[in-house]
Amino acid sequence: MNDKVPDGMCPSSGKEQRLAASPSLRALKRFRDYLEGVRAASPHTIRAYQGDIGDFLAFLQEDGLDLGEVDRIEMRRYLARLKEKGLSPSSVGRKVASLKAFFRFLQEEGTLDHDPALALRTPRKPRRLPRLLTEEEVTRLLEAPFPKDFFGIRDRAILEVFYSTGVRVSELTRLRKGDLDLAR
Repeated sequence: MNDKVPDGMCPSSGKEQRLAASPSLRALKRFRDYLEGVRAASPHTIRAYQGDIGDFLAFLQEDGLDLGEVDRIEMRRYLARLKEKGLSPSSVGRKVASLKAFFRFLQEEGTLDHDPALALRTPRKPRRLPRLLTEEEVTRLLEAPFPKDFFGIRDRAILEVFYSTGVRVSELTRLRKGDLDLAR
């Protein structure tokens, strides 16, 4: 591996030269070697981890901190900074995953005696409600199967059960003939 600052490292920080000689960057290079050699991670994964960790190292450098000085509070300050920047929960979650893997690696190789990322939680992604079909869309959907053959009749019955009961797909696929009560 060369001494050049890797792509994705400290984007727009302007501090690449000072960071290039740091023990933190050497740790990141060892982690990259581990990802490539032992974990056989994809180039995309390696770039993502490298960029995420590089951003964190730049954050530490702004505060004059080294990896060995990172604690839970510093990790939370970094997460707060990410939220201030307006990153989505999924982007913050990826960065948390990158940092957890990096600090676990550093602890396992003996560089650190503690893992400050251990207690980090991935932010919850907001749940989105499903979009409802319009009446016209429901009508078109129900009329789509061709009811002249077995499969068309079956498909129409499936769609009618969905529409009239709100049953889940998993519940529908488990239905058996004995579950049908025509007397009601």
